Amino acid sequence: MKVKNKMLIGFSVFYFGSIIGSLMGAFIERRGRLIEFLLGRSYCVNCKSYIPIYYNIPIFSYIFLRGKCHNCKEKIPIYNLFYEITMGSLFLIVFINKGLSIEFFLRAIQITILLTIAFTDLKIQYIYTFDLVLLLISEVIYKYMKNQNVFKGLYPMVMLLVIFLLIYFISGGIGEGDIYLGAISGFFTNNLYEGFILFRNSFIIAALVAIILLILKRKKKEDAIAFAPYIVIGIIKEIL
Repeated sequence: MKVKNKMLIGFSVFYFGSIIGSLMGAFIERRGRLIEFLLGRSYCVNCKSYIPIYYNIPIFSYIFLRGKCHNCKEKIPIYNLFYEITMGSLFLIVFINKGLSIEFFLRAIQITILLTIAFTDLKIQYIYTFDLVLLLISEVIYKYMKNQNVFKGLYPMVMLLVIFLLIYFISGGIGEGDIYLGAISGFFTNNLYEGFILFRNSFIIAALVAIILLILKRKKKEDAIAFAPYIVIGIIKEIL
């Protein structure tokens, strides 16, 4: 494949990812209003005016509008841009590593599910069972497609289930959704050592972020901190 063609495809993949990221943000906002998500138009949450399609282009519209609504000039939440750039960047990394293949599309689907779980937990501190089931099924399909032994992932899965259950009952510092997500994260590895490394990395990242938030006084010691995003980071690192 020529360099120019690969760069063009790479940009297309990145921008496709940013579109998925934008849709993911809308889905998270309207999940309880599914019909509105599927059939409704985008609108400003402040003035309720509909957003024209030419002002609804991921990344470019935010930059062109300088992060403000075209009608009322209210600031557009920066996390919308973050969704788009993050998803686009991860899609691009998978494309660089896997090329345009079935493996790429499966990993892209998993990344979409994972980021939906992470950002939903950050927003409302809740993990939907449906998302967890989809995530587990997608990895079973991936392992089957790659002719990997599915049962190898069960051992670290059980190990992490036990570890997260112990954390839950001893400290109460995590929610029930974190237990299941933590267990499923083990299924993305192939042995107990890899499962433990994923668990360790997730906790290190969570601890560092918690310390920074405490230093910046954005959180208090007694405040709950969403843990799913850090498990998600561990899983994404494993699959990239």
